[in-house]
Amino acid sequence: KCEELDPDGLTIYIASTPYQKYDNTTSQALVDLFEQPYGSDSINVVEPLKVAIDDHFSRKSRQQTKENGDIIIVILDSEPKPRMAVVKLLVAATKKMDSQEELGVMFAQVGEDPITRGFLTALDDDLHAAGAKLDIADTKLLSAMEESEITKFLLDALYD
Repeated sequence: KCEELDPDGLTIYIASTPYQKYDNTTSQALVDLFEQPYGSDSINVVEPLKVAIDDHFSRKSRQQTKENGDIIIVILDSEPKPRMAVVKLLVAATKKMDSQEELGVMFAQVGEDPITRGFLTALDDDLHAAGAKLDIADTKLLSAMEESEITKFLLDALYD
């Protein structure tokens, strides 16, 4: 289904230190990436998220964004730090957007850490309270999703 929605492949960022970027990734290559060990003492969510958002707006300025919008997926198992840097980054992105469908950021939690869940729930439900123009964040627990729901989850990142 990924190739139907995005024929040129996905861009994947691994939030290690330093972060890693993989362009034009197929669904099979994505499976291979998830099977690799990524040992890192520190998780770096803010930097690759900023690079991905900046890339979206750079392509937008050149009129090279996808007609159906961009989805950024952040898969994590612990609370991103610093938390407020994530919030500020998302709020700033919404102020550059023209429509809800232009960009969605999906946070998928692996595991059931309650602190991470609380932060992600706040991102999903309260981004407007932090000054966001649009609601671009969507969150889910990966363990709670069936395979058939993943496509819906990806699309909801744009339309939620």
